Amino acid sequence: MTKKKGTLKEYNFSEGVMIKDIIFAVLFAVGKVSLHDLCEKLNITTSEAWFHIKELEKSLKETPFVLLYADDNFRLATRPEYSPYISKFRSVKQNLSSEALETLAIIIYKQPCTKAEIEEIRGVDCEKTISTLIRAGLIRAIGNIKKPGSPVMYTITDNCLFALGVKSYQELLNIVKAKKDEI
Repeated sequence: MTKKKGTLKEYNFSEGVMIKDIIFAVLFAVGKVSLHDLCEKLNITTSEAWFHIKELEKSLKETPFVLLYADDNFRLATRPEYSPYISKFRSVKQNLSSEALETLAIIIYKQPCTKAEIEEIRGVDCEKTISTLIRAGLIRAIGNIKKPGSPVMYTITDNCLFALGVKSYQELLNIVKAKKDEI
């Protein structure tokens, strides 16, 4: 099989660069990256990508970094034990109000859902809270329902899954169900 000139595989072998290190550098510089983009832009197969991702995870064990993934998207994060030190260097603290957490919980449980559905459950106007969650990157609008007024439907984002430390929406629902069963 002939390799295309300038592909990563050619560069990898001729320059001694390890693919897991390239993935680390990309995640560090770019942030969130999808499995599809890794495969396409690095000219590797899905199984090769997963192999190198697992290798990267192993190499990060003794570092302050951890590899997070949710719904075939990857990003680097710092381990939770470093949070108190990092927060000292952040100028803006991003704590969510109890109203925002309540609204987020409703969206997680009922998604997709509309502002009216959220307000019916909470009993108060949620316009500002929804805007806060959108700005924080935790929820997003996914379209409109074909009803009078065309209400917007909201759902959680991959950033929400990352923030909650889960890999998929299903894993999150399983946790919610387990907690509910404990009560």
